[in-house]
Amino acid sequence: MKRIFTLVLLSFCFIHLGFTQNSNVIDPELYALMNSRSGDKISVNIILKENVDASSLNVRKAFYNEDAKRTYMVNELKTQSEKLQADVLKTLKAVERSSQVTDISCHWLTNMINCNASAEAIMKIAEHPDVEA
Repeated sequence: MKRIFTLVLLSFCFIHLGFTQNSNVIDPELYALMNSRSGDKISVNIILKENVDASSLNVRKAFYNEDAKRTYMVNELKTQSEKLQADVLKTLKAVERSSQVTDISCHWLTNMINCNASAEAIMKIAEHPDVEA
């Protein structure tokens, strides 16, 4: 009897540890929504840990006009964002094939990804080391 109780207690502890690992990433309001809308997809914003570094841009470079400077900056920021989001997007695309994620949209200025995801997919995404919130 003691062994069964110990096994149950250890199992509960491991489940709780897995839950608290994601609780730092998943907002409590999102947890509540995930519980109330089981089976439905929820629109989520995935915020990455690393931000685009605008200070690394070569803005002292000579430009013909302001439009050329703006185009350069936008293209560089988009390129940085694509690199930072690549691994998380790879995970999302894999989950998308199982229909747990839809409507993936990348935002380069805020370095954020928006999608519709099932609760199971949200838990999987929350485990990714590049995800902040």
